[in-house]
Amino acid sequence: MSRQWREQDTSEALQGREDDWSNALPNYDEDKHMKISDMIESKYLKQSDVDGVVTVRIVALKKMNLARDDEDPEYRWTAKFQEFAKPMVLNVTNLKRLAKALGDDTEMWLNEPVELYVDPDIEFGGNIVGGLRLRGIPKKKGSTMPKPQYDERNPPPADKFEDDVPF
Repeated sequence: MSRQWREQDTSEALQGREDDWSNALPNYDEDKHMKISDMIESKYLKQSDVDGVVTVRIVALKKMNLARDDEDPEYRWTAKFQEFAKPMVLNVTNLKRLAKALGDDTEMWLNEPVELYVDPDIEFGGNIVGGLRLRGIPKKKGSTMPKPQYDERNPPPADKFEDDVPF
């Protein structure tokens, strides 16, 4: 069977069936301006899911098997964030960063805010591939209590040492 015959046979078979093809796929999306990262689905959070720096709260930590069905189990820790549907696989670097920001007791990590962002400089296998990073939210310098604002309706407290004792 020649290549020319196969191409001709295929084009004849498809002639007039353009509508059949689109009707066969009722959820077909004709968006031709997609990124490859949007086309590759993942059960876990990936770089393309995160836009800029996002403040997230950990709602659960769980050890999950990341291996495919035909492979030996590979258990890794994951964090489920309130702000995302998919969990993030925690590598050693991100675990250490969380411990530095939130302490060694993982129970204290729950519902605490941290920042999630894409670090474009992460290396893997000798290549710069980028990846997700977590970091603590920097504490503001100074008191966490706002300074009181005084006005006519809210005067400053009277000086405690003001009295009429003459000495």
